[in-house]
Amino acid sequence: MKLLVVAAWEPELARFRARLDGKGRLSQLGLDVTLQTLGVGLVEASLATAECVARLKPTGVLLLGTCGAFARTHRVPAGLVIGAVCAGADVCLADGAVAAENAAFPGPMPTKESFDGGLCDVLVAAGAIRVRVANTIAMTTDDASAAVLCEATSCDVEHLEAFAVARACAVLGVPCAAVLGVANLVGARGHADWLAHHVEVSARAGDVAFEALSALASALRDYAQTSLGSS
Repeated sequence: MKLLVVAAWEPELARFRARLDGKGRLSQLGLDVTLQTLGVGLVEASLATAECVARLKPTGVLLLGTCGAFARTHRVPAGLVIGAVCAGADVCLADGAVAAENAAFPGPMPTKESFDGGLCDVLVAAGAIRVRVANTIAMTTDDASAAVLCEATSCDVEHLEAFAVARACAVLGVPCAAVLGVANLVGARGHADWLAHHVEVSARAGDVAFEALSALASALRDYAQTSLGSS
C-alpha cells in the first residue's frame, strides 16, 4: 500500500519526515510512505495533488498543515485553540464577499467536498478534533469578516489548500484525510500568531499523524480490499 503525505510547504512535513525511516517505507505495516510539498494556495495545491496522485497512484492521501480556528462560538468545538490538532470531516470553498452576500458562486461550480470518514475517525481516535474546514483564497485578517465567514459557512477552521486536495482526490477516486494544527485564531492577529506558532503546531500535527499510521494502514488495507472486491 502507498500513502502519499502532502503539505503546502516543507516545514509542515518536517516532524513527520524526521520520524520516518530513511526510505519512508514502514515494512512492519506494509506501508510505503511518500512525502510531497504542493505549493501554497488553491491553484498550486490542486495542480500538484492531481499530478502526484496520477503519477504515484497512492492507496490514500494525507494532508498535513496548519490552520486558523474561528473564535469559539456556540458551534465551534470546545478545545479548538492554538496548539490543538484537528482532523477534517469536510471542506467548503469559502469567500468573504459570498459570506457577506455581495457575491455568489455560480451553480455548476463545486464548492463542497468530504474527507474520507473512516480515515477521519482514525485521526480523531488518535487525539484530533473533528472539524469542518473553510478553504479561502487568502487569510482572513479582519475580526468582523472572520465572524461573518464562520456563521455563513458553519465551519470551524480556515485553510488555504484543503479543498484543492480533497477535490482532486475525490475526482481521482483516492481516499483523503487532513490533519491540521491550529496555529492562530482567524482575524486581525492571525498572521502574527501564525508566525509565532506554526513550527511547534506543525510538529504536533505531524506527531498525531505519525502515531496514527498503524490504524491508517489498517483502514487503507480495508479500503483496498473493498475496492478489489467490487471491481
